[in-house]
Amino acid sequence: MEYLPITKADQELIEAATSVIRKNYVPGKHHVGGCDYGGREGTSCDFTVRDMQGADQVLWAGY
Repeated sequence: MEYLPITKADQELIEAATSVIRKNYVPGKHHVGGCDYGGREGTSCDFTVRDMQGADQVLWAGY
C-alpha cells in the first residue's frame, strides 16, 4: 500500500472537521465515526459524528 503525504487541502479539511466536531460534540450523546481515506482521485475522506439516540443528527460529514 502506498501512502501519500498530506497536502494543504487535506490539512484544511481535517482542521475544518476538527473545529466543527469540537464545537458541537456532546460526550455520551454523539458517536464519532472513523475516517476512511482512499486517496485523492475520486475517493473520499469521511469524518462523521452522529447522534447515538438514532443516528439522525450529523455534525460533520466531509468528503
